[in-house]
Amino acid sequence: MANTGVLPFVRGVDFSSNDFGDDKFPESVRLMTGIQWLKLDKTNLTEIPEEMGKLLKLEHLSLVKNKLERLYGELTELGCLRTLNIRHNNIKSSGIPAELFHLEELTTLDLSHNNLKEVPEGLERARSLLNLNLSHNHIETIPNTLFIHLTDLLFLDLSHNKLETVPPQTRRLANLQTLNLNHNPLGHFQLRQLPSLMNLTTLQMRNTQRTLSNIPSSLETLTNLQELDLSQNNLPRVPDALYSLSNLRRLNLSDNQIMELSTAIELWMKLETLNVSRNKLSAIPASLCKIFTLRRLYLNDNELDFEGIPSGIGKLSSLQVFSAANNHLEMIPEGLCRCGALKQLILTSNRLITVPDAIHLLTDLEQLDLRDNPNLVMPPKPTEVQRGSGIEFYNIDFSLQHQLRLAGANVPVPVQAANSKDPIARKMRLRRRRDQEEADQDQAKILKGMKDIAKEKNKDKECEESKAESLKPKRWDEALEKPPLDYSEFFDEDAGQIPGLSIWEIENFLPNEIEEVAHGKFYEGDCYIILKTGMDEGGSLTWAIYFWIGEKATEHVDPNFVPLAPRLYQVQLGMGYLELPQVEVPHGKLTNTLLNNRNVYILDCYLDVYVWFGKKSTRLVRAAAVKLSQELFNMIERPEYAMVTRLQEGTESQIFKSKFIGWDEVIAVDFTRTAESVAKTGADLTKWAKQQETKADLAALFMPRQPLMSATEAHQLMTEWNDDLEGMEALVLEGKKFVRLPEEELGHFYSADCYVFLCRYWMPLDITENEDGEEQYEDDYQCTVYFWQGRDAGNMGWLTFTFSLQKKFKSLFGENLEVVRTHQQQENLKFMSYFKRKFIIHQGKRKQPKSAGSNKVEFYHLRSNGSALCTRLIQIPADSTLLNSAFCYLLNVPFNNSDEGTGIVYAWIGSKADPEDARLIGEIAEEMFNNPWISLQVLNEGEEPDNFFWVALGGKKPYDTDAEYMNYTRLFRCSNEKGYFTISEKCTDFCQDDLADDDIMILDNGEQVFLWLGTRCSEVEIKLAYKSAQVIYTNFIVMILAKMLPQIFNGKVYIQHLRVKQPEKLRKLFLTAKGKESRRFMKCFHGWGLHKRPPQ
Repeated sequence: MANTGVLPFVRGVDFSSNDFGDDKFPESVRLMTGIQWLKLDKTNLTEIPEEMGKLLKLEHLSLVKNKLERLYGELTELGCLRTLNIRHNNIKSSGIPAELFHLEELTTLDLSHNNLKEVPEGLERARSLLNLNLSHNHIETIPNTLFIHLTDLLFLDLSHNKLETVPPQTRRLANLQTLNLNHNPLGHFQLRQLPSLMNLTTLQMRNTQRTLSNIPSSLETLTNLQELDLSQNNLPRVPDALYSLSNLRRLNLSDNQIMELSTAIELWMKLETLNVSRNKLSAIPASLCKIFTLRRLYLNDNELDFEGIPSGIGKLSSLQVFSAANNHLEMIPEGLCRCGALKQLILTSNRLITVPDAIHLLTDLEQLDLRDNPNLVMPPKPTEVQRGSGIEFYNIDFSLQHQLRLAGANVPVPVQAANSKDPIARKMRLRRRRDQEEADQDQAKILKGMKDIAKEKNKDKECEESKAESLKPKRWDEALEKPPLDYSEFFDEDAGQIPGLSIWEIENFLPNEIEEVAHGKFYEGDCYIILKTGMDEGGSLTWAIYFWIGEKATEHVDPNFVPLAPRLYQVQLGMGYLELPQVEVPHGKLTNTLLNNRNVYILDCYLDVYVWFGKKSTRLVRAAAVKLSQELFNMIERPEYAMVTRLQEGTESQIFKSKFIGWDEVIAVDFTRTAESVAKTGADLTKWAKQQETKADLAALFMPRQPLMSATEAHQLMTEWNDDLEGMEALVLEGKKFVRLPEEELGHFYSADCYVFLCRYWMPLDITENEDGEEQYEDDYQCTVYFWQGRDAGNMGWLTFTFSLQKKFKSLFGENLEVVRTHQQQENLKFMSYFKRKFIIHQGKRKQPKSAGSNKVEFYHLRSNGSALCTRLIQIPADSTLLNSAFCYLLNVPFNNSDEGTGIVYAWIGSKADPEDARLIGEIAEEMFNNPWISLQVLNEGEEPDNFFWVALGGKKPYDTDAEYMNYTRLFRCSNEKGYFTISEKCTDFCQDDLADDDIMILDNGEQVFLWLGTRCSEVEIKLAYKSAQVIYTNFIVMILAKMLPQIFNGKVYIQHLRVKQPEKLRKLFLTAKGKESRRFMKCFHGWGLHKRPPQ
């Protein structure tokens, strides 16, 4: 295929893991004349390709893990080469040309993991070298001339060689920062050059035969040294010179013979990692606790016991790793559990009996390894280690102190518990726990014997139950069976039915039975199935099957077969250049998360090359990717049926998706959450919820009760509001029209009717001046229309008013009109004041047809809620149990079989009733029943006649004799309508219709606190309202509600607060559901009746 012309613009490409052995190196690489970096790792190269001689601008070359033995070729002509990485090859010293080191730009050279026996000739001429790696070779000596000119070296790695000394010229490396001499036999090397390397930051001397005599006595000049490795030596103690290294951050002294650490370790004030594993330490000095920067401490394989760990280790606030495996620890200091940043605690193979209880409080702990401690008894986990009241209650803190603090109230000082820490008692508890375990073992044996006896007795019952169980239908997973296989095509019907020997030879992947005369002859290149059929003593057939595999039989999979791993390239576009790096694949497994929708990728699977375009990728990158994919396709020899496929994000083929792990077509969708919710909180909602602090407002529970309005203040307000009222016209809905309400019916309301009141107010006079300067008075007015709807009336009245009467009012009064809609028993005080405490509510409709004998007893209850302005006379069921000595009542008893309008009326005055209410009930009775044929009698409690009064009320029954609850009643609403849980208080003039069906209500009557559940309330509101009010989880809660309230807690918020404020009035918590209210709940509501049914 013709050249695309894109190769000269390629600045870098990664050909790693391709097979370029046996002269397969692509010739088109010579066209990449502008390339600056090239990676040819693991490509099976045996020599430097001649095509590289054309890459004159190449700066970085990587040839890791190949089969190179020599570097002769075009490599020496790359004058711009800066980095040469040839580790993990088979290069010998003679295979490196001296001309290679004449390259003036060469700064990094990596010849590690090769077969060098000596330093390459001419290496000293590479004066620009900054990084030199000669590790993992067989070098025995370093020429003295090597470091004379390489004075700019920053990194030098000579580890894993056979060096016995280092040339004195090493002291000339004044800029050296990293020196690695690990695993060299430097026993006679005194390391006198070390103090001269003042810029040294890392020194690795593992397994270099260090002793106290061949370490310099002073290292004070190494002020920049941060990392030191002296492990795998024979040091009996820490060399004194090390204590002068004040800037040391990482120190490895493992695998030595150190028996103790000096208290001078506190001089390492910046130490972060200390490794003293595999020594002979029996104690750690307490001065270690002064190294506050210590993060990792390794004490494995020593002789430490409980006394050997300093008790003040809890001061190491930055400690993240504490590893003390294979020691003699019976316990660990409790201070270790105060290291709040601890992430790994490894105590494997010790003698632990227990660990401190505080170990459960290490919230950041990721790894706790306590294996091989046979006598270990873990302390019980605290019952409540959670935020607030836990995730079940959305991490809200319902403690009384916290809620009082949020409400701005005074917080009572909690009583301090006595200190229960007693070391002697702790040991006694451990002994009792151990004795208990022994007793438990004996009990377990007895229990096992009892179980065996019970099993024998229940065998007959199990048989009967199994018969009954067999009649039950199976579950879907139990009904699954293996698919029926038909072997008749491979074996005869009489195979295995006659005693004897049968042999089948595998031919063309199918079994072929051989003749009996050929039995005993096996070929090394074939496989056989041998079936031996026999007969036991009972006459039943027995079978034995053998498989015989020949030594030279072909394998199922060629052992030399290595599947080609797909390579994923990312196309990168710059200013006039292209780059093709490979994407790093974790664990060698492709996942679709590696594909970014802003990029373009090339997936090379050898037989197929895919070009994947992200949705947000640019057009230029796509065009470049198409040309690069074609060049990549042509560079490697492929079968004729190989092809290049272009794919757009979202339209990938199934074959392409099969190259990736976990690319599943089935998308897990939580239909209860929106996309915005998932993007905000993540997929794991539980994990997110544990970390959140949910907002909640319970301040209303701690506010004082609304004070009652005095009679004087109520009378004053009533007078002022009536003085402002110029006139009021009343209308009532009859059929589909509003008609004028008769004057005598003003103040009488029916629960199934709708009323309209047009109130006109005169506004204060405004004084203006005309053109002549004379004062001119302008009158103004304001009109308010009150629409009153009874609780038994439908919404048709409001619709009729809105589309007819309201339009007329607006045309007449314009902007001076205000419309107020109010419902029965939810009227505002201003509207109530116009009726001067004579607000009467009847049941039913105003003009309902009366049939013969339909005269019924009418019973009315007079009551004021919080203020004299909120006085209503409401018709209630005629039942003597509704009487109360603190109120006044009206009882109308019509005479049966008599003319309409005859009867007797009783005004019943309770013994504890307010005198003003007694006077008012008499006035109302006179006005309501002003009929000469009706007899009116005023009765004081105890003067009731048996003939008419008690008979009309269904007989004399017990009733309440006080209404003390009127001084305490409070109604709270619990809701989530604001987006968070909040509690608000209703006014003192609340009614039955204030019980919201989709919320939770809390009612306090001074003796009981009721939790009222609406039929449509959410489980969230149930939990939080319950938590807010609860003190005792009573036993009468029905099972369905018990499932909603699974937790049992004591002394919660509201009742706790009341116990402090009103200790003489102890409340009990009760639960009630809508429609299941008790008498003590209903008596708090004036005129309680049936619940309103929402429209269907």
